[in-house]
Amino acid sequence: METKFIDRLLNSSNTIEFVIIFIFLAVLTFFKKRILKAVTTVINNLSVSFEYKNEADRIKGLKYHDIFRTIERVRIITNKQKFFHRDGIDTTKSEMFKDFMAFKLDAIKYHFNILIEKTAETKDNDHLKALCFDAVTETSTEYLNKTKIHFLESGISGKDADYVIDLFERWRLETITSVQHRINSVFSSKFHTTRYENLLAVLELVSMAIDLIPKDGIGAFDSFNGKFKNIEYKK
Repeated sequence: METKFIDRLLNSSNTIEFVIIFIFLAVLTFFKKRILKAVTTVINNLSVSFEYKNEADRIKGLKYHDIFRTIERVRIITNKQKFFHRDGIDTTKSEMFKDFMAFKLDAIKYHFNILIEKTAETKDNDHLKALCFDAVTETSTEYLNKTKIHFLESGISGKDADYVIDLFERWRLETITSVQHRINSVFSSKFHTTRYENLLAVLELVSMAIDLIPKDGIGAFDSFNGKFKNIEYKK
């Protein structure tokens, strides 16, 4: 393009046209780097915008993550669990365990669905990390509160309800602590850089923790044999 302008400039007999062409070439030459930089910036911004939108779509796709199938699989296991004492099936303990696990699994399902929905709107990975810890905390707060209220309404005293809840939390403490440590590791790792990668890693480790719920729960409930066998547990 510059060659054509130069040829026209050399062959021009019109002074005004000569001046205009000369000024245009001078401006083009002077701002060439700035123009190229501006065009490059626009292209890069469009690319980042596309990648951000693409990542947001991938994040939304995590609502189909295996964590939710894991929750339902564990629910089936805990619903079938039976406890025994010397006289046979401990019906009260078995029903308490089933209800306890239902509240816990429901809370996990709800709060991690919310986490996935919120992730697409997070500002950065630090924001996402805070939301991950919030999901863990809010899950515990919700199921513990609902479990205690249900136990009280079902004929369990406040003291005994607190005893069962505290016992289970002690059994789960090591698992929950490990989850929190691993979340910190995920976000400090150079292997996970995008919000999608970080959330995916968190969902994977939480799925592992969900798989351990039956083991921890059965261990906790086995440790108070016969304590509630004479209580009429209202459904």
